[in-house]
Amino acid sequence: MIDISRSKQFKRYPLTEEEQIKLVTACKNLKEKFTIIFLIETGLRVSEFVNLKLEDIEWQTGNFGAIKVYGKRGFYGTNKPYRIVPLTEPAKEILKNYISAFGLPQNVTVRAIQKRIKQIANRSGIEKKISCHNLRHTFAVNCLKKGINLRALQLLLGHSSISVTQIYLSLSPQDIIKEFNQKMQK
Repeated sequence: MIDISRSKQFKRYPLTEEEQIKLVTACKNLKEKFTIIFLIETGLRVSEFVNLKLEDIEWQTGNFGAIKVYGKRGFYGTNKPYRIVPLTEPAKEILKNYISAFGLPQNVTVRAIQKRIKQIANRSGIEKKISCHNLRHTFAVNCLKKGINLRALQLLLGHSSISVTQIYLSLSPQDIIKEFNQKMQK
């Protein structure tokens, strides 16, 4: 007989806006703030984040415009070596501050980042389990809420298949209620 409880996958809900604020507020230093903000604003996998190098930053007219990300399967799941991820203003700002203070590379491991996020999450007072992948999921849902189409999101996340990207369509119950109220009360 199959143990159903073991076959259920842990459901990773994205963070609400309030939870995102709580998580950033719980950061004690620039390294922690950089980790949280940059992951939420770029949707990078933690392995991509720890492997980020100065030469991966696209310098456009003196500003950070985008980063080259070397994902687990290359560009869009093909044999191309990287994908381009544009940077939001919060991501640009925290990256500038981080580079000014510490430079890159970070010289940290995936496990160290996972541990850092867990410590920040514990301090934040957020009740649900938070992982690095929750931050990626939060990025994806934030993009969808702002109107980015599923194909563009697939390319941003570096997924080889749109069916993988569709996993990120799940919204939190609060987001569903908010969306319903906004659309139905017009």
